[in-house]
Amino acid sequence: MAGVTCGFEPSGPPPDKTLEWTFLHVSNRTIPILNLDQSSLEEAVDFLNTADIPKDYRVEIDAEGFGEKSNRKITLKREGKTLLEVLIEVAGQADANLVFSPGRISLVPRRDGKGATKAPR
Repeated sequence: MAGVTCGFEPSGPPPDKTLEWTFLHVSNRTIPILNLDQSSLEEAVDFLNTADIPKDYRVEIDAEGFGEKSNRKITLKREGKTLLEVLIEVAGQADANLVFSPGRISLVPRRDGKGATKAPR
């Protein structure tokens, strides 16, 4: 799994994390190079929660709905995609929905038509 380098310079106090801010943040943040090769879902989420941006200034991403360990494997090789575009692709490979809340995006396992969680692939 490759890393990404992001420059961060705060332009003021941490933002008020609203749904609008959350959506705009992931829509505007570009990931220059992404190379995930058969990474676990947990590794992918850890990578997307970059430590280069302080927690108070970024959206938290989680996959807690999958439990402690998931057998989902993520493979993505992309350049210049927004965080939102990457999250959509990760969710597709993980068979997950994206759930937005102020300051947080959760990957939640999709359910079958009867309300049960789909079996892992």
